[in-house]
Amino acid sequence: MANKISAVLVVCLVVLLATVPSSVVAEDDSYAKCLKGCLDNCKAAGSGNSFCEMRCDGKCLAKEAAASLDDLTH
Repeated sequence: MANKISAVLVVCLVVLLATVPSSVVAEDDSYAKCLKGCLDNCKAAGSGNSFCEMRCDGKCLAKEAAASLDDLTH
């Protein structure tokens, strides 16, 4: 009985994961452009991949947040 419940749970999880990411994980074009440009510039300056990922992700997320707040106030 426990095997059947586990199997049903796994099937539900697979179906959920197959449908959710396409609608939830869609990146905004402005974030993707910001991230690509920042990563290219950072790596060209000689910084490592991990450093550039962390720096640029924070920088571009901050720009997105600022833009969202600006939209709310105007």
